[in-house]
Amino acid sequence: MPCYYRPRTGRKALTAAALLIVLTSHAHAACQYAPGHSGQVSFDMDMGTLWMPRDLREGEVIASATPTLVTPTRVNCFYEAAREVRAELINTAPIALIAAPWGRNLSTQYPILQTRIPGIGVTIGLGAPYDGALVPAYNRFIADSGTLTAIPFSGGMRRDTGLTAQMEIIRPTVTLVKTGPIAPGPHTIDEELFHGILDIMGKVLDFRFKATINQAQCNLRPDAVSADPVQLGDYSVSDFPNPPGNARTVPFHIRLNDCQDDSAGSVTTVYIRLDGARGSTPVDRDLGLFSLTSNSTATGLGIQMQRADGTPMPLEREVPVKRLNIGITQLDFQARFYQTAAKVTPGLAEGALNFTVSYQ
Repeated sequence: MPCYYRPRTGRKALTAAALLIVLTSHAHAACQYAPGHSGQVSFDMDMGTLWMPRDLREGEVIASATPTLVTPTRVNCFYEAAREVRAELINTAPIALIAAPWGRNLSTQYPILQTRIPGIGVTIGLGAPYDGALVPAYNRFIADSGTLTAIPFSGGMRRDTGLTAQMEIIRPTVTLVKTGPIAPGPHTIDEELFHGILDIMGKVLDFRFKATINQAQCNLRPDAVSADPVQLGDYSVSDFPNPPGNARTVPFHIRLNDCQDDSAGSVTTVYIRLDGARGSTPVDRDLGLFSLTSNSTATGLGIQMQRADGTPMPLEREVPVKRLNIGITQLDFQARFYQTAAKVTPGLAEGALNFTVSYQ
């Protein structure tokens, strides 16, 4: 049987009307738990054990993955014409600032979140149902920023399709990025990276990320060079009638010990940089040719560095040599005297280089 309330004063009538508006708003909630579901939606992503080159440059990618994560809890969001249904995915980790430019391997310039491990950041690109700006389909949220479907995210449902946006599945693209110096590892990341607020429900989801990061590298022992100095041999002036002369190449190697890398397959390339020492300076950097030391008495000669296959080994820049081997990694080279002038005079002929090994 219907009941009616007749207000006695205008003041009470306004109070009753205001209460009616509040109740009506809650009755038309745009996001709600599906029948039989309740509690916060928690997504857990575990990338397991990862390996990265020790000397990876800032801004470059450590690892990336795009899993499909499913939870037993389901939240549905419905389109409403009267007001926009909102989703806010708020970063728990702070935004990282890095001085280095974007690395050559990073394909997307999403905001980088700083993990609790100094030097390791992460970007999170979003798929359904947060990619409405990129995929003009039914149950999608459209980002306020246009096409940037990444954490942090803010957007709304703007298409009336009658289908719901279901929150029990998320397809993120998680990319770990080097943001600065990283201390010797291993390092374990286990933290919440963002949480979600859906419409008028409040906080209903969170995203937790786990991974263990190891750095691939080797030890460089004092006896790393197979022969120090490398003996290039004795020659007569007649062996150098015209540049580059007739000197033979002499092989030698640099041995790296205790090398650590991913047992499933190396993720690291050994680089080497060669710089002149004791008065030796580059004559032709691309040819790997450098001058004799300042205490040498012979003239008209230099020394050329080569790879094991006889191609020139460039000077004064980082040059990739080979993939890292677990245990021992041997870098093979060869060197020879190289005639640099029309006339060679006899005497002591020495050359000196400093080498720097890096793992990238």
